Amino acid sequence: MKWLVCNFLLLLSIGSHHLYAQSNVPSQDTAVTDSVYLQAFQQMQIFQSDTNTRYVLVGDVILSADSNLFFCDSLIFDSDIDSGIIRAYNNIQVTTIEGIVITSDSLVYSLQTSSGRFLGHCTYTENRKRIKSPFISFNTATGQGQFAGGGQLRQGNTRIRSNYGNYSSRGGRSRLTGEVEIRQGPTLILSKDIIYNSKTGAGKILDSTVIYEEDLTIYCHKGQLGGDGKPSIFGEGTLFVSGSKIGWCNNARFNPADSAISLLSDYHIYDTIDSIGMWGVLATLDDKNGSLWGYNRPMVYSISGQDTLFLAADTIYALKDSTGVVDSMAKPTQLFGWGSAMFFGQNEQGQADSIHWVSATDYLALDGDVVLWNDSVEVLSGMGKLETDSNNQHKRKLSFWGGAFWSRALKPRGFFDQVAGDSLFIILRDTLIQQIEVSNNAQILVLIESETDGLYENGNRSDATYALLRLDSLGEVLSMRLEDGVFGDVFPIIDEAGIAQPPMLDAYQSKRHQRPRTYVDLISNPKRVPQDPLLLYMRYFNQWAK
Repeated sequence: MKWLVCNFLLLLSIGSHHLYAQSNVPSQDTAVTDSVYLQAFQQMQIFQSDTNTRYVLVGDVILSADSNLFFCDSLIFDSDIDSGIIRAYNNIQVTTIEGIVITSDSLVYSLQTSSGRFLGHCTYTENRKRIKSPFISFNTATGQGQFAGGGQLRQGNTRIRSNYGNYSSRGGRSRLTGEVEIRQGPTLILSKDIIYNSKTGAGKILDSTVIYEEDLTIYCHKGQLGGDGKPSIFGEGTLFVSGSKIGWCNNARFNPADSAISLLSDYHIYDTIDSIGMWGVLATLDDKNGSLWGYNRPMVYSISGQDTLFLAADTIYALKDSTGVVDSMAKPTQLFGWGSAMFFGQNEQGQADSIHWVSATDYLALDGDVVLWNDSVEVLSGMGKLETDSNNQHKRKLSFWGGAFWSRALKPRGFFDQVAGDSLFIILRDTLIQQIEVSNNAQILVLIESETDGLYENGNRSDATYALLRLDSLGEVLSMRLEDGVFGDVFPIIDEAGIAQPPMLDAYQSKRHQRPRTYVDLISNPKRVPQDPLLLYMRYFNQWAK
């Protein structure tokens, strides 16, 4: 069989050139050129012409060329100085001076360029790195190589597949294109074009890429992989999905060490189940521990039925619920806002130095320069809280203390019913105020309409230690109960010119000019108004898919 192979190779080698057999056959371990040494073989034939000497070797061939060792079943070597071509067949193994081992079914190697083309069941082994592919080309001088037709790379716990690739043995840098798949521990990367360093695990994303990191999925077009546990950076409309949570931003940094995502430019996070989202320009999201920090005045919104609650502050912190169930930002069971905190709802608006919100119970606590607006009502106090009755979702209780002032705007403009005291407790059914309870230093001022023309002509001033007011559906006082230190006075408010002058309690103050008219007013100089999150999601996803 070996002689049949040799004769077949001989026929291939003759071609159109006139060659003839050489009688003196060199022995093993013999230099045939300055850089080529015949080290082992079972059989050999030599053919010569005026310009070339061709060596045909068969059987356990070992040849040294360019400081590389060639092992194979059969080999043809042309010593022509202009070509210097080595052709090897079957069970090929090339070992370079750097310790790289390449195997294949066939090989064409040029001494002139120090490059070889390996074909058929090719493997490239360098230390702990191994590449498998139907085709591999490699330059032993530069350490540069390519594979095509699909390749697999393994190094430690890293597994890589791609259609095409360029790689460097010295820097570990590879350019992978086509259908790229990188598996590294729990991380899976699918890409169309990526530069990857097998030594460091770092990379550069050049085209559409999906990254699966445990419960987190990242879609991006451009980015950098940190490697070795270092942060990865993504840009240009990055989309990330975690459970029911969807988020996108222009620039993001992911730290695999603590599963934290830093959102470094315009971002939008939304939970499709709980209908809670956050929008802003700078944030840090720890999805594993369920916490989020938002900076530079972010805005949170919660969609409930026909109403949406918007909340903004200079800094917002959201954390997981008290039961220990990780839920991240998208349903922040507890949320804290500091610095010019404001909220906007269909029926209520407010502001304070700081806000604490619990989404599960719709609990809202306000601290420092508290202002609440409800229809024509304004309440000011040092502290306050809003909570829903756990037994009756239609019933809400508003508590204010630290000095509280309540006023209801009347017509004509500038006239107000007023209530002041150390503490106020307000009961609402749906959006209607049913009851106001005043504790300590209660002061009540109610305007009385004329029976003839309906205009205000008298004021009713009442003082007591404690007061309880009940209101009708129009917000007018139905009844009033006063206790301890009671004082009452009815007085005219018409001046000498016959014009009614609005009376004011000493505690009167108003911040109605600060009331937000839309949720956009919660953010100073917004770069972009938040849009429908689902529509935005589809837009970004479709852009990525293209």
